[in-house]
Amino acid sequence: ETTKKTNYYWDTYAYAKGNNNRFTKYCTDVDYGDGGFTDLLTELEMSDDAARYNCGRIWRMPTLAEYQALKKDHSWAWDDTKVGWVVSVSGGTAWSDPTIFLPAAGHYAGSSHSNWHDYNMHCGYYWSSTLSSTKYASYLLFSKTTYSAVNVGADLTRAYGTPIRAVTE
Repeated sequence: ETTKKTNYYWDTYAYAKGNNNRFTKYCTDVDYGDGGFTDLLTELEMSDDAARYNCGRIWRMPTLAEYQALKKDHSWAWDDTKVGWVVSVSGGTAWSDPTIFLPAAGHYAGSSHSNWHDYNMHCGYYWSSTLSSTKYASYLLFSKTTYSAVNVGADLTRAYGTPIRAVTE
């Protein structure tokens, strides 16, 4: 979704009618579509991309493949002061600082902010533009102790409020 809310759950999710088996967009299974609806969309359309909506035309949300490449091809270092990961992206960029910072920002479930500091794990979640299954979207997940999991949404509903990391070509 493109705008901030106070409650992130199925009853406020823009692409469903009140629950997770009445999708009105981004539905690949007739059993979950409102009245049997499917559109077979597995990537966000640009009009629904929160990065583009909030940052402008040249920005977009990363795909799952881009997050997988970020995890695999770059070095990661935890920053205790800032509470997040610094990722070295040197090589081929025009940036003066060849790093990006990913804060351990957690996510919203309903109206509660969670997981940014649970059990001193300092979790970070970042949406991708890729749908992983009917009820879930793909995302990057990391914690203070490991960044090795690029989760494909097995347990994080796409109705939740999760940060984005805008990218540009």
